[in-house]
This record gives sequence, C-alpha cells and structure tokens, in this order.
Amino acid sequence: MRGLKLLKICNANFSECPEYFSRQLRLLEWHEYPSESLPPSFRPSSLVELRLPNSRIKQLWHEMRVPMMEKLTLIDLSNCKCLTKTPDFSKVPNLMGLTLEGCEKLSELHPTIWDLQHLVSLNSKGCECLESLPHSICLESLQNFVLSGCSRLERFPEIVGNMGHLSELHLDGTGVRELPLSIKHLTGLIVLNLRECKNLLSVPSIICSLVSLKYLFLSGCSLIDQLPENIGSLELLKELDACQTAIRRLPLSILLLKNLQRLCLLGCTGLQLPHSFSGLSSSVYLNLSGCGLGEGAIPDDIGICLSSFRSLGLSENNFESIPESISQLSELRELTLFKCCNLRLLPKPLPPSLKHLDAHGCPSQTNYPKTLNIWTSDDGIYFIDCRESEGDLIDRQQDFEIRVPYTRIPDWCNPEDSIWMGVVLFVFFEILEQSSEMEETFCHFHASDGRLQNRVVIGNFENFIVGSHAVCCYNPARKFAGNLKNANQGVLRASVSTNRPSLKVKGCGIRLISHQDAAKFAQDLSQTANQHLDLNFGPHCKHMLDEVMKLESSGDVTILDYRLWEPPSTSTVHRGSSSISTTASTDSSIPPVQLLLSKLYEVTPSVSISIYACVRIMYRGQKSKFMFKAVDF
Repeated sequence: MRGLKLLKICNANFSECPEYFSRQLRLLEWHEYPSESLPPSFRPSSLVELRLPNSRIKQLWHEMRVPMMEKLTLIDLSNCKCLTKTPDFSKVPNLMGLTLEGCEKLSELHPTIWDLQHLVSLNSKGCECLESLPHSICLESLQNFVLSGCSRLERFPEIVGNMGHLSELHLDGTGVRELPLSIKHLTGLIVLNLRECKNLLSVPSIICSLVSLKYLFLSGCSLIDQLPENIGSLELLKELDACQTAIRRLPLSILLLKNLQRLCLLGCTGLQLPHSFSGLSSSVYLNLSGCGLGEGAIPDDIGICLSSFRSLGLSENNFESIPESISQLSELRELTLFKCCNLRLLPKPLPPSLKHLDAHGCPSQTNYPKTLNIWTSDDGIYFIDCRESEGDLIDRQQDFEIRVPYTRIPDWCNPEDSIWMGVVLFVFFEILEQSSEMEETFCHFHASDGRLQNRVVIGNFENFIVGSHAVCCYNPARKFAGNLKNANQGVLRASVSTNRPSLKVKGCGIRLISHQDAAKFAQDLSQTANQHLDLNFGPHCKHMLDEVMKLESSGDVTILDYRLWEPPSTSTVHRGSSSISTTASTDSSIPPVQLLLSKLYEVTPSVSISIYACVRIMYRGQKSKFMFKAVDF
C-alpha cells in the first residue's frame, strides 16, 4: 500500500503497528495506537492531519530521523496518558491545531511550540503535570488557548507583540495567582474563563481595557472579594459569572453594562446590591440565591428596570417579602425562592408569563397553599411548587422528576393517544437496604422496530430511604425527534433495568401525553403527588392506618396501646382539653385500629388544630413504636 493516502482506524484493537507507513499519506488517524512512538521509517512528507487519540505514545517520533512536514496542519494527541513531552515543532512550521487534552503525565512543552506563528488552537486541558510556561509568548495567529485543569500551573506568561486574534482564553482550574498587566494586549479577547482559580487573588482593573470581552467567568474564585470599579467599561459584556466568590459589593459602574444578559452571584454571602437596577435593560437572567439578602435588600424597581427578565433566582435568602413590582416582569418564566425560611408573602398576582415558581421549603409562607399545583394552557404545562418537601420540577421544555412514596402504578399512567407532546414514565421500586452504591438505573424505550437510542437515567437513588417509592419522569417529544415519528399505544413500550443489588424494580407504566388530555394528566399528576407528599392528616395518616389494619387482620401485628394529644395553643379556636390519652385493650369489643381512627375523626372538619399520635405495636414478636403529626386537621 505504498500509494495509500488515507488511513483511519477506530474501534479496533491491535497488539502492534506496522513498521512502514506510506509516504503518500495525507491523513493518519489511529485511535488507541498501540506503540510508544511512530516507526523509525516514518517519512510522511505529504501528511496534513495526524490524529492518535487515546494512544500509548510516549515519544511521537524520532527527532533526528523525521523530515520536514510543511503540510502538516493538525496534531491530535488527546488522552495519551503516557506522553511526557512534546516533539520538536520546528519540523512542522505550518501547524495550525495542537490538541494535548488529557495528557496527564505531560510535564513540559517543547520550546519550539512558541515559534509556531500559524498556530490557531492550542488545547492543553487536563495536563495536570504541566508546571510552567515560558516567561513570555507571542503567537500572532492564536485564537483559542486552553489550559483548563492544569492545576500545577501557577503563572501565566507575559503577552508580547501582537496577539489580537486570541478570542478565547481558558485558565479555569489552574493554580494561577495573578494575571499579567500585559493581558491588555489581548484586544480581541471575547471569552476569559477563570472559574475555580482558587489561588487567584484579584481581578486587575486592566481587564476593563479588553474592549471585545463578552464573557467573564469568575465562579469559584474564592479569594476574589471585589470587581474592578471600572467594569462598566466592558460595553460588550454579555455574561458575568461571579458565583461562590468573596464579593460583597457591586461597583456602581455595573449599571453601565447595557448589553449584560446574564449575571450570576449565587453564594456571594453578605452581598450588598445597588439601590436600583436601572441600566441593566438587556438582562434576562439574574441569580442572587444564597447571598443572605435581608428584608429590603432587593431594589423596589426590579420589575420596572428589568422588564426583559426570563429567570430570577432568589433562593436561600433571609427576606420576608419581595418587591411587588416583580409582578410587572412580563417576560419572566422562572422564579426560584426555595428555602427562604423567613419568606411570608409571595407576590400576587404572579407575572402572566411565569411557568415555574419554586417556593418549596418556605415554612413561613402563608398566601399560597403548601402543595404542588400543576395546570395547563395553550403554551404548555405550568408549575407552582410551594411544598415543604423537596421536589424537582421544571417547565415542559426540559425533563423533570417527581419522587413520592408509592406501591403501585397509578391508573392514569397508561398509553392512549397518538398525537403526543411528551412521554410520562412512572416507575415504582423498593429500596431493600441503605447503600452507597452509585450504579444508575435506566429506562429504555422500545418501538415496533426495536429499541430506541433515547433512554432515561433515573438516578442513583442516593437520597431514598429503605421502603417502597416511585419516580415519575417526563420527557418532551423533542427528545425523540428523528427517532420516533408516530407513537401510539401499539408501538411504544418501556423497560427498566438496574445494576444495583439493593434496588428492586417492581413495575413501570408509560403514558403518551397528547394536547387533548394534557389538562387531565396535570390533574392526575398533581393529585398523586400531593396525596403522598403533603403532610395533611387526611390522605397521609389514614393511608398509613389502613395499612396497619390490614396487617392487624393478618395476625402479624397487634396494637398494644396508643396515645393522642394536642399541643398547648394560644389560638381562640381549640377543641376542649389539650390532651387525649387512650389505651387500647386487646379484649375490647371494638377493634383497636377502628377505635384509634374514631378518636382521631372526632375532630370537626372546620376546626383547625394539630394532633400528635403515638402507637406501640407488636410485629411478629417484636415491639415497635411509630409517631406522626396531623397538621391542620
């Protein structure tokens, strides 16, 4: 094969490689190349691309024997775990792309790399042993420079000469302590990624001279405590991510960022906001969750100045109310307020465009029912989640899951319609024992012509306790685009599999949601979720006691005694004595469970009180006790 011009080997295993390659080769691509170097006879003077990802290469070629390769423009050595140093690049003067991503043992770059004046992309992501770069660099053609995850790299070189073509610089996860002042020469820089630079002490004000900068990522830079005062000079800035930093104050010039669309300050504890958001008229996303914001910290004009907002994150803060002007955010689609423990009042009315309000875990909230509310309109499915328990619901354009204690497939979870907007999968299972196993559980979909590529990863069940549970997963129709054109009851099935020994899958149901029955589906889903997650006594405790009655009738369980009581209350509406105590005798003419139920149901439905119950039982010779609280019974 002396005239071979293209050689591509993928998904094949070889114990050794040939001793000779055609000198006419234009492309050599060999995944998992088995040798430590290319053969001594390697003379590819016509080679244009060399791709050897995931290979055993230690030394690419023998320096003294390889000829000039002026046509070679791309080298890909990604994930070559044994590579410790790069070759002499003087043999490839026209190289445009070099990928060294995942070369974990690579400790140095050959000095000739900095002479490659045609180099456009240099990717050294994940080169954990790379400790140093030259004192200064000048690569006039370089556009993309990636050093992400080079955790031992503590210094970034000075920029000399003209590097105005560099548009992306990724230093995230490096050990860099400071940025050189010469970074101002990167006048074409669009993306500056400094995420998780734990040693970075500050952001120099000189970066505000980067007139082309659109994306500035600082999240996880835990030592950075302030933004440059003149950050408003970055007129083209679209996204500023400063999550999990030590920033406590925003400079006033931030209000000059007319093109800023996304601002994330999550986890900036003790943050002080400006008195107004006027000026941020282009913003569509703001995340202030976990900032410790108190009452009055959010500017009152938020709904007036940020009329383009689509997503607002205010979770895990300390305020008691939020400005009423939020109701004027006519484009707002998502509002998150979960775990705002002091929040008493949610805005009324809600913005008309809102599709998802997550206010679960707000125990002081009083003006919305503490349930999950789901409804539909011509625009899709909507959610208001004010439950006290955890939930994970997002709008119809994304996946969501609802987790509930359950023992069977609901009657409503059956396939019916052929004109569909999404697929609901309901799986019920039993956790046999607490385990730290991380094996995933999958659902595969099957059509009449075989298994589809689409699958649902149900999760690792890390937060489930021992017992019977269920997961309800919704997948929009777009996930099946090009894979399933016409779905109906006869051609779409589901199967669930798991590798986790402590998990027993007991059944699954599937339903195609059509536009015609979306409203009924929302009603059924809401009823199922609330029935098993809400702490109101009726659906919760009665179900539990009914199960105990079944066990008692089987002879396995004997109720020894129980006690009911009401806590002292200052309310003017109460029921007689604040304590009820009853002991059930095994020789009573009334079955013990029925007697317990009768005591509980003596309460008039219109009276709002709290009742506590303690029941001692004997199960197969072992004594046990369970307690529960009926809230607003």
